[in-house]
Amino acid sequence: MRIRSQSDFWSGVLFIVAGVAIAMLAQDYRLGTAARMGPGYFPTLLGALLALLGALLALPAFLTAGVAVFLAAFSILIFVVLLGLPIRLWPGS
Repeated sequence: MRIRSQSDFWSGVLFIVAGVAIAMLAQDYRLGTAARMGPGYFPTLLGALLALLGALLALPAFLTAGVAVFLAAFSILIFVVLLGLPIRLWPGS
């Protein structure tokens, strides 16, 4: 397999490594449940989400020569649609 976008691939790998490291370090703390979260719940969840984001960044690097459109669309979906943040997407809007 040929990596078409080196920067996307390596940034994705960096996110995966950081996410897995955070999740592994958080295993020393009690996880708890969704109703009664322990001190390790949020770091474990954050590490897993970071690793998932890294995979979403690294995998398209095998398919296209630049996945900037994917990253922009993903960011808009997360921050504007799901979180409802009032971010202006176009000047003057």
